[in-house]
Amino acid sequence: MLLKEGKIGNIKLKNRIIMLPTVTNLSNEGFVSEREVEYYKRRSKGVSLVIVGASYVNKLGKFFINQIGIDDDDKIEGLKRLSEAIHQNGAKAGIQLAMHNPKYKPSDFTKEQIQGLCTRLCKWSNKGEKGWF
Repeated sequence: MLLKEGKIGNIKLKNRIIMLPTVTNLSNEGFVSEREVEYYKRRSKGVSLVIVGASYVNKLGKFFINQIGIDDDDKIEGLKRLSEAIHQNGAKAGIQLAMHNPKYKPSDFTKEQIQGLCTRLCKWSNKGEKGWF
């Protein structure tokens, strides 16, 4: 059953083995490192979908020291390299967008700040949808 083809929505999967999001702490100042690319490349062998873990969309949402950032366009090149490495092994690539710093609670933000975070989440999910995640 695990090796049988599957579907999530309209996404066809070669099997039902998925690597769930994992925080690796391998990035450098939010930029994808070569070590991180190799980590995901090795783990994408034989699975149908790899979900890259907890990537912050705003520095306020950064929780882990060497967490991947998806907050600025200057990080796109590394994210593309990462998704291409996953795709090389025939796996689909996904990314978990995160905003979870326990220092803050929703009431610490104004309505405008929350709307801004929602806009950032939408912006980055649309960029990912364009082909690299």
